[in-house]
Amino acid sequence: MTVTADGKPWHGQKDDGARNAKVSAGFATGSHNEGMTRETTIARALLVLVFAPAGGLFGKAVADAAQGREWWPWLVAALIWLVVSGLVAMAVSNRFDEHR
Repeated sequence: MTVTADGKPWHGQKDDGARNAKVSAGFATGSHNEGMTRETTIARALLVLVFAPAGGLFGKAVADAAQGREWWPWLVAALIWLVVSGLVAMAVSNRFDEHR
């Protein structure tokens, strides 16, 4: 069923949006991560902690470059962040491997 932006069916289709919403909500709220190990959870968190701040620093470098200001300190900070946090993530990962 195709639904327009206002939520009404398109081209005279029957409105079974409630059923579709329930199915979609059930799929979204149903945890397919129940089997996720503690290690996987920590690895995903580390992935976010590594790349999210680096992306912000790279974004700041681009914004400063667009305004004609010095951008390289932000780029250096982003690269340092990636190296240091990547090393920490590797150390944590290796620590989990040693305890298996």
